[in-house]
Amino acid sequence: MSPLPTAEAPQALSVPPVTSDEISRVVYTATTQTMDRAVRAEARTGQQYALDAACISAVPGRAIKYELLSSKPNPNTPVASGELPCDGNAIRNSMPLPAAAIQVSLGPDLAGVASAYAVIKPLT
Repeated sequence: MSPLPTAEAPQALSVPPVTSDEISRVVYTATTQTMDRAVRAEARTGQQYALDAACISAVPGRAIKYELLSSKPNPNTPVASGELPCDGNAIRNSMPLPAAAIQVSLGPDLAGVASAYAVIKPLT
């Protein structure tokens, strides 16, 4: 009798290093069940920003939701959102943001996700 095929464990994502111009980032790691968030600066009016993000999961076709939350005028006001495919490939979306601190949120359902990240920085 041949052994049953096993699902291949997803590889860990390579999270981009912190840069001096990034304004916000979030990194989720399933092995430690941690969601590390950092807001480093406020977005500026008239500036285009890039959201670079990736997610990996052992569940085929898995995608998670991301939201960009503004601190002004009302805390945690969504200013953008979308779907992030968990196929290990990085995506890039660009957009203007309000002049405020912007926090990135992943989830809320992260079942089956091995790791994910999202970074916002000025588009150059």
